[in-house]
Amino acid sequence: MGVLDQIRAARQAHEALRSSPPARTNLAEKADLYRGVKVVLDDLWRAADLPGANASVAEIRRAVRLLTIDSEYYAGLNDAEGFRDPAEVWGQYELLQRAFVDAG
Repeated sequence: MGVLDQIRAARQAHEALRSSPPARTNLAEKADLYRGVKVVLDDLWRAADLPGANASVAEIRRAVRLLTIDSEYYAGLNDAEGFRDPAEVWGQYELLQRAFVDAG
């Protein structure tokens, strides 16, 4: 699976995490979704310094950090609220897709 496919899969899992409020979260149901998002975000954090990314290391890592916080919140793992507006989440995924478009 290429980088763009991984980003798309993480986004879909993240959308599923956000589909219900964290207060109603069943941790068992959301654990697999969260793990899928987290694996991709961890990989993107490491890939941020690779040459050829179409965004700065700081931009990529900021997006990854914010998406991690948001996914943890909706998975019921922390109390730090992520994004209030879903469009902000999807905007961060779009930034990541643009950053790695040449990576496949």
